[in-house]
Amino acid sequence: MLDQFYSYVFFDIHNEEETTNDIVLSLLSTIFAFFIATVSLNIMQRSLDWFMTCCAEMLGLEHSRRNLSVLQKLMYCIRRVWKKILRWFGRDVKHSTSDTAMPEDGMPSAYLEATDSATPQASELRIPELLAASIKMFGNFDNPLVQDLCKSMKSRIVQAGMHIFQPGDPYDSIFIVHTGKLRVYIMQVDGVELTLKVVGSGDCVASMLSYIDIVRGEPTHTLALWGKAEQDTVILQVPLAALRDLLHQRHDLLVQSVQLIAVRLHRINLTALYHYMGMSEELVDPLHRPKKVLPVYNNNDNLPGPISDQEKDIRSLSQCQVSVSPSLSQPTTPPSKKKSSASVHSSSSKYPQMDKTKIVKEGAGALKHSQSLLADISKHITIKEEVEGADSNDQIDKDNDNISVIPIPMNYKAHAREYMCRILGLDNDNELKSMIEIRDFPAGTFVLRDTSDNDVSLIFIIKGPLIVMQYLSDTAGSRPITFVTLENEAVGGMSVISGEKVALTITAEQPSKVAVISRHNVHKLINSKPEVVLHIAALTAQRFSIFVREVDFALDWTMLDSGKSLYRQGDAANVMYIVLSGRLRSVVQNEQKKRITKEYGKGDLVGIAEMLAEQERTTTVIAVRDTELVKMPAELLNTINILHPGTMQHLMRKLGMDILTTRHHSVPRTLLSQTGLATSHLSLMDSISLPNLITFSTVVVLPLYTQVPIGPFTTELYYSIKAITTVLRLTKDYVVGALGAAILDKTNDFRLTSWLGQQEDKHKLVLYQCDYDLTVWTRRCLRQADIILLVAFADQSPSLTKIEQSLDDLAVRTQKELVLLHKDVTTKPKNTMHWLSVRNWCCFHHHLRCPAHMFFSDHEKETEMYLRMYEITPNVNSDFSRLARFLTGTSVGLVLGGGGARGSAHVGIIQAMREYNVPIDMVCGVSIGALVGAMWSMEHNDIQMMLYKARQWAKTLSPWFWQIFDVTFPAVALLTGRSFNATIREAFHDTQIEDLWLPYFCVSTDITDSTYRVHNRGSLWRYVRASMTLAGYLPPMCDPIDGHMLLDGGYTNILPGEVTKPGEKESDVMQHRGRVQTILAVDVSKHDEPEFTNFGDSLSGFRVLFSWINPWGKELKVPSLPDLQSRLSLASGVRMLEKVRQDESFHYIRPPVNNFETLEFGSFEEIKVIKILVMHSHVIY
Repeated sequence: MLDQFYSYVFFDIHNEEETTNDIVLSLLSTIFAFFIATVSLNIMQRSLDWFMTCCAEMLGLEHSRRNLSVLQKLMYCIRRVWKKILRWFGRDVKHSTSDTAMPEDGMPSAYLEATDSATPQASELRIPELLAASIKMFGNFDNPLVQDLCKSMKSRIVQAGMHIFQPGDPYDSIFIVHTGKLRVYIMQVDGVELTLKVVGSGDCVASMLSYIDIVRGEPTHTLALWGKAEQDTVILQVPLAALRDLLHQRHDLLVQSVQLIAVRLHRINLTALYHYMGMSEELVDPLHRPKKVLPVYNNNDNLPGPISDQEKDIRSLSQCQVSVSPSLSQPTTPPSKKKSSASVHSSSSKYPQMDKTKIVKEGAGALKHSQSLLADISKHITIKEEVEGADSNDQIDKDNDNISVIPIPMNYKAHAREYMCRILGLDNDNELKSMIEIRDFPAGTFVLRDTSDNDVSLIFIIKGPLIVMQYLSDTAGSRPITFVTLENEAVGGMSVISGEKVALTITAEQPSKVAVISRHNVHKLINSKPEVVLHIAALTAQRFSIFVREVDFALDWTMLDSGKSLYRQGDAANVMYIVLSGRLRSVVQNEQKKRITKEYGKGDLVGIAEMLAEQERTTTVIAVRDTELVKMPAELLNTINILHPGTMQHLMRKLGMDILTTRHHSVPRTLLSQTGLATSHLSLMDSISLPNLITFSTVVVLPLYTQVPIGPFTTELYYSIKAITTVLRLTKDYVVGALGAAILDKTNDFRLTSWLGQQEDKHKLVLYQCDYDLTVWTRRCLRQADIILLVAFADQSPSLTKIEQSLDDLAVRTQKELVLLHKDVTTKPKNTMHWLSVRNWCCFHHHLRCPAHMFFSDHEKETEMYLRMYEITPNVNSDFSRLARFLTGTSVGLVLGGGGARGSAHVGIIQAMREYNVPIDMVCGVSIGALVGAMWSMEHNDIQMMLYKARQWAKTLSPWFWQIFDVTFPAVALLTGRSFNATIREAFHDTQIEDLWLPYFCVSTDITDSTYRVHNRGSLWRYVRASMTLAGYLPPMCDPIDGHMLLDGGYTNILPGEVTKPGEKESDVMQHRGRVQTILAVDVSKHDEPEFTNFGDSLSGFRVLFSWINPWGKELKVPSLPDLQSRLSLASGVRMLEKVRQDESFHYIRPPVNNFETLEFGSFEEIKVIKILVMHSHVIY
């Protein structure tokens, strides 16, 4: 006994992660237990001696020492045998525990903790470090340049209440707060001060829009802001003139800084103000501001039908506007839309025509108004076509409303070169001769479309005004017209410089002629003449209003390194953030425990609720990977709300839509009638809508061994994901081929980061393929990862590899999932627990069968084969398609409820789903549903084997006499459970849940803790048996992990669509376990509504007995005692069933199996056929 006690104590100590205090307490407890055990053994020894002496006296052996010695030896042998039994039992328990269940998930502490070290204050930093930390652009400069810039820096001490700058002062410096606090504000006409930003230590006051003008050598802008020291403040002043001189000496940094500013304008100013604040005309300079409101419909828009109130609310967000732009200008670029990239159509013979017949009355009237407006414009423009050879420099000096009229020659190319030279600041047009392409566009055609996938270009308008439209939001029907570009103007410069995806649609309402310079040629020109980038950027800067320039001082662009905290629980909430790229994790700590509450991805708003409520931060937000954010102060949001009240309404509407999208991510389910004869049809695959469930932006595939065919694997995965959403597969060779061999050098880090960010914007999912070793490219992939797939063959060594051990330093917080590959002939996975036991940080695991063509040794044949594959639709039932749906959040889950023999219908529905090619990606079951679900998860893609096993199991239970040999004294249950256990074990043998092909879990009722349990690991037959244990018939199943007693899961949830994890809010268990969008919940429980007799306030049993034996009397319908107990035990399960039936996120299916009894297993074929007929009449694929 003492031996067993020691083994249990040390077994527990070595298998639990304990703190120092816990270990000390365990040791003290152990010492105390040793003391008690020793005392107990001594007492037992003395008691035995006394007992043997008494026995000897009673037997008359008190004078026979020999007989007493024999009795003592006999008792000693009995004691030794008893100890051996105890030791054997202890070993059996430990062996059973280790073989049947893997240790509980262990999550590294760093997964929920930030790695923020003691962050030095700005006053503690050296000046160069402070300069690089305060402004993102300076962080990309090399040390010598920063040192030279520091030499020209000035330091000022400003007392509290004094102004550092005020309206009218020239903006010629960047102000960095070294110590103290500075408030930046604007003042209204009535003297009210509106704060834009409170600048603390280490922050700066700078405008990137004004920076472009100053670097170009334009006249210095004057400030329209006030800067006031809230306390004694030390200011570091960086002259922009010194920066300009240094950049003109370093052309590479000049181009890089302007590209960075162009990216900032697109991602920061437009993302924050345009997309989230709903601003449009407020962003444009008053000279170019829209004058009229014109709804215009594009040729792909169908005639709108009846508009619901909800659609009206959404459409009211969009404004269709038009403006005349009389200067060389660049359109404001809106935020990116789904699948939208822009290109210029290259052939006039293939122009997409605008279908005017599809324009509704309002749209037609607006278009007519647009044409009249263009006619008014043409009155002020004289177009004179000259014969060839005419002097292209001749002008007609005519002043009409301050618009100079310029003749357009027949030599359009020469005319375009002349004006493009002026726009780009070139001395001559020699380099443009081979770059410019002239294109004609008939009236009503698209010059630039937001739905094109080709590259953007710089467009110069030679003849005919063009209407430029841009999206405000995902609005159906209409698109806002932003402005009208006239002759001798250019558009597209911003996108050409930044490489960002745009959502512009440019339409030629009249016959038009444009000159096009491709993006490739523009960059070629910038490489030879770096100053060109400044002139192109100026096209954008000139269009922004003073309001945008003021806001530019307040908005910040923040880069958060992986592992750093954005803010901590309890901090003041005075800032909100917008995630541009990357991933954040929100963690809350309660009572010494931490748990994840949410993860944020691209486009999410972070911290807005606490900021609006003016409360402290309720969670700690950590960067899972390197993350790019927009930082918007609460003061700026308040000022924008005062100046433009509609913006807050737009922000709140967007926040509300995000919340609703999160809660109602699935399409409404179809409630099949109880009779199963409804005429409505359900298209399951139509319900798998793509849009809102993309949970990851980047997926990294990391091979653990060199034998893994990583290239074919990522190609197969790419091929499957491509059928669901837009995806890009990136390899080292692909990136080097696109950006050059030196792109992986540290000096090109910014360029690579920017390019990868653009790819993430253009595609819903980016698939990164790592190298076999920890190369520079592999490290870069891990930095970009939202999720990491660790790929290995299942028959390889499960020990940790060297590259996995390095993940603690590179991607400790990133979600990791294990992918085990199997040959196509593999019948069943095995030993998965050995892989997972050393990788307790893996969140999920997948078993994938590899098709034979993945192992081609001939690269040419492999390439040819995959090119053919791209032309056909992938098999939705393949393992790679299942993984693709899992990564994109479009998985299909199957929930099988309990109902005894009626559960044979589950077999029929699975068979019908296979016939209709409806995939099953995850299975959850309870009671009989746990059995059938486990059979399908084990025999995935072999429907005949699954049918055979289910039929044999039902046939075994059909005879009634099998129960006779299992009957026992009903102290706990009527049956011992041995025979029933044998039937289940024969079906599953010693299979572990981790070794199933499909993700699977079942639900049981824990009567020890009076709760439910979800089982997704351990002995399959044991937990299936636990989920099927009817109280009174079978004894409870003892959990091999902790000994808790488990009963049928139907007592707590008869259809486990919704399960609440202890300590968490109620959530869908299928979606909690995986990224499941569509859930089919099959209910086979017996639904009856008995009409009980109202017997009054009391009831005599003799009255009930008399009603039974009296054939002429009225039957007294009352529940029997077993019926009462049964209904009481199932009350909780029925309540959960009603929730699933009313939840629109489930496809609830109820077959007509009410006439079959719970133990009627002999009707297996009848029930199965009924279910197949139900699926045939209701499911269309």
